[in-house]
This record gives sequence, structure tokens and C-alpha cells, in this order.
Amino acid sequence: MIISNVSGSVRNHVRNQFIALSLSRARYSSKVDYKPIRSVLVANRGEIAIRVFRACTELGIKSVAIYSEQDKMHMHRLKADESYLVGKGKAPVEAYLDIPEIIRVAKVNY
Repeated sequence: MIISNVSGSVRNHVRNQFIALSLSRARYSSKVDYKPIRSVLVANRGEIAIRVFRACTELGIKSVAIYSEQDKMHMHRLKADESYLVGKGKAPVEAYLDIPEIIRVAKVNY
């Protein structure tokens, strides 16, 4: 790349762009180590949850469901490999929207 016949500010700009491009290429071309997915927690109780559990089974991934007290006999809980109660004493909608509780359950069990 020849940039000797241009002004200093343009030369600096071109040089900086070239350096930035080189750095970004190096960053994306390096080898990345990926961890395999071992388990999936599904925070949903509908048909989509059952489909996700089925896909997990086909892929050999452990499936985990969360459920409220009122949903303890629902299909999504029974189709998962593991299931955990969230929002004890709360209505189903409140239980499933209790994000800190869901995160706590995930951390305690994994």
C-alpha cells in the first residue's frame, strides 16, 4: 500500500483504518474453543417447551423445566428430564416472571 503522496491527516486515517482492519481480521480468524451444550433450561410451559424438550432428547442434551405449584402436573414438566418449582405460593404468571428466582434455581442446580 503506497500512501506517500497524500497529506498527513489522510495518511494517518488510512494507516489507522488499515491497522483496525488487520486487528479485526486477527480477532475473528483465531481459533475459538467452544463448550458443548450439556443442558437447557426452558422457562416456558407451552407446546414450544415440549418441542424443545423433544429436540434436546434427540440431541442428547439434558432438558430442564421450571413450574409453578398450579402447573405441577402439566405436560411440560413431565416431558423434561428434570423440573424445579419456582415462585412457591405465587400465581403461575407471577412465578414464571420471577426472574431472580429462576436464576437462583438455575445456579443451585448447575
